[in-house]
Amino acid sequence: MFQQFVRFTVFALFCALLGFNASAQQKSASYVDTVELQNQLKRAAAAIVVGEQKADRLKATLDAEKLRVLETDVDRQLNKETITKLNAEIEEAQGEQRQKRSEFTALKQKIDQALAASTQKREEERAKEEALRRQADEDQRKRAEADTLRAEEAKKRAAESTLPEASPGTPGWTLDTAGKCRAWNAIPRPNETLSWSGDCRDGKAAGIGVAQWYTDGKPGQRDEGPFQEGRLDGKGVRILPSGDRYEGGFKEGRYNGSGTYFVVNGNRLEGEFQNGTQFFHGSFFYKDGGRFDGDLREGIKSGKGVFLYASGGRYEGELRDMKPDGRGKLTANGFVYEGQWIGGEKSGTGRIQYANGTIYEGEWLSNKPHGQGSYRAQSGEILVGVWSNGCFKQDGKWATIGTTKEVCGF
Repeated sequence: MFQQFVRFTVFALFCALLGFNASAQQKSASYVDTVELQNQLKRAAAAIVVGEQKADRLKATLDAEKLRVLETDVDRQLNKETITKLNAEIEEAQGEQRQKRSEFTALKQKIDQALAASTQKREEERAKEEALRRQADEDQRKRAEADTLRAEEAKKRAAESTLPEASPGTPGWTLDTAGKCRAWNAIPRPNETLSWSGDCRDGKAAGIGVAQWYTDGKPGQRDEGPFQEGRLDGKGVRILPSGDRYEGGFKEGRYNGSGTYFVVNGNRLEGEFQNGTQFFHGSFFYKDGGRFDGDLREGIKSGKGVFLYASGGRYEGELRDMKPDGRGKLTANGFVYEGQWIGGEKSGTGRIQYANGTIYEGEWLSNKPHGQGSYRAQSGEILVGVWSNGCFKQDGKWATIGTTKEVCGF
């Protein structure tokens, strides 16, 4: 039975190997090692069959010898030696078979590992091809977007070329005082003139130059740097009538890219500008030593970030008009407040904890507890109820935050 099982197993392996070879021939040269292992496995399987046949012959011989001893009365010592020799040969043959089966099993494991590695490699190749395909699609999408943007810009230029001369309230082109070159005027002012020193292409300021604007003969905005189609475009300098100064990147006449904005009062911004002052990411340095780091929008007024005050305080959260507005956390002057803000004041719901351990959590209005709230005094006493403009009084007990007992009438 054992021999029949082995032969059936080897036959099944032969069938599997034939199937593998049929598919392996269709693979690329990268799978040659796996095919060679399969050939080795076939040879090992064939050797097992030959070994089993040898063992069968030896056992048949042994059985015949035992039968002969029973049927004939021959030299029993000679028979004993023959039988012992046959048993030894059978044991040797079985040992060879065990070694061959062990080699066969090792080869099969090696092939399984090679097939697994081959499968993984094919999966990696497919993943790489898919990544390349997605990248190609993304590149095509970006090219299409770039083409669309260029078309829109060309359309915009064409529309602008038909616009009338700039006049107060109406953006347009302004001809310089020499009557040769035009520059784009986004915010025309009454009695405004332009002096341009630089090249002119298609009737518009181009190349490195200086555009100096005047209002009623007095110097106003001044742009210095590279111009393209009548606008500052590239790394340049703009000095505003207020005295503010910007140095950095421009695109189509607007702040764009890395730059520094110097405010005439001593403050300054350093960071990345986008679409003028509509979006900004960087730092706002105050002349008193304070600092803001984060994102701003809407003309550098609102956003989210971290304020480091010159006094040592720290605010982290949302802003509007450069004041805490929304949700934020303030650590300053011996207390920590975390909650809602409106227009720079604690309003809404929030929690404040003082250095002495006093805690209030609840509703606020204009920097004072107002509405339902919970108060824990330094002594550990807890008061829960309704507050009004920083005043609390209930069941003969009172407390104040942000005001005095005299103002509360206690």
